[in-house]
Amino acid sequence: MPNPHGWNAKKRKPTPEELADKSTQKYAPPEWAWKYLAAMVDWELKPTISARCEQAGVPRKTFYDHCMRPEFVTWLNEHVERIVLSEAREVRTALLRKCLTGDLEAIKLWHELYAEFIPTRRQIVSDERELSDRTDGELIEIARTLAAANPHGTGPKIH
Repeated sequence: MPNPHGWNAKKRKPTPEELADKSTQKYAPPEWAWKYLAAMVDWELKPTISARCEQAGVPRKTFYDHCMRPEFVTWLNEHVERIVLSEAREVRTALLRKCLTGDLEAIKLWHELYAEFIPTRRQIVSDERELSDRTDGELIEIARTLAAANPHGTGPKIH
């Protein structure tokens, strides 16, 4: 099955921190539950309970029996959430790195996602010079204009 994140995306294994230290858990899940959790984040595996149970080496009936236990469901949901948030953190870090290189599309996306950036007007630049051809003063003025267009004032402050 193709990776939904692109043909060249790295296959990521959950870190031990994400799978958590089994010895400190209030609820001690069965050993197969850790394998099931790892199967949930395996992008090459078909995203069905049957495929995940087969990968974890557990009968589906056993999995469904455990799903009737609130402590198991709570444990599973907490660990899935931890893994998903970790993935989101990696994506956010990658986006920030692109922003720091000066990628304007990445900067715009960052503001749309994290700074409640909502442009209130559209400004068309009359000359056709590339941004790389502009002076630092001109770029700062453009940034000030964009910051002033942000009604919430949540973007970066440019002085």
